[in-house]
Order: sequence, then C-alpha cells, then structure tokens
Amino acid sequence: MAGIQANIDDHTRVATVTLCEPERRNAISHEMADQIREAFDALEAGERVGAVVVTGVPPAFCAGAVLGDLAQVMPTRSRSNWTASCGRPENRGSASEPAAAADRSDDVRFPD
Repeated sequence: MAGIQANIDDHTRVATVTLCEPERRNAISHEMADQIREAFDALEAGERVGAVVVTGVPPAFCAGAVLGDLAQVMPTRSRSNWTASCGRPENRGSASEPAAAADRSDDVRFPD
C-alpha cells in the first residue's frame, strides 16, 4: 500500500482521500503531493462530489512533509510555501468544494 486512495460515496456525495504510507506515518513526499493534487483535480472535474474528507491509514493521520524532499526544495522555495501546499504554491486555496481532515472518523468537522 503506497500513495493515496480516493473513493466517492455517491449517496452522500462525500469523497474520501486516504494517505496510505503508514510506514512513514503518512508523511507527504513530492510523489504523494502530486497524487493528492491529481486526485483533487479529478474530484473537482466531476459533479459527483460535494465535500472531501482527508484521512490517513493508522498509526497517524500525517507526520508532515518528508524531510529529504523538503531539503531538496529549500534553496529554491520558501518554507512557508512548502508547508502551506506540499511544495505546490500554485494550488493553495484552489479547491471549490469543502474539505476536512481527520485522524479518527469521529473527528470529522465540515465548515459551515
């Protein structure tokens, strides 16, 4: 199991994007960031989704960025751009659907 999984519940119109790298505590690498962007682009392209929940395979939701990847981009990108968008500043705030992140299913909160 590696990368991410994206699933849509057609009845509720809620998509779930699951980070699937438990051996790294779901830390986001460049590759995973690309997969997340591609998943959100695909979800946004259709009209089946009204909200997105982001979660992670146990034992952790997400440990942050893969530090080796972060070290590679530091000379050319600011730390704030990396941490705000997993190295993709052009995607910050671009989703039109609500999104929530949860580390346990009972912690899901949707914005008003």
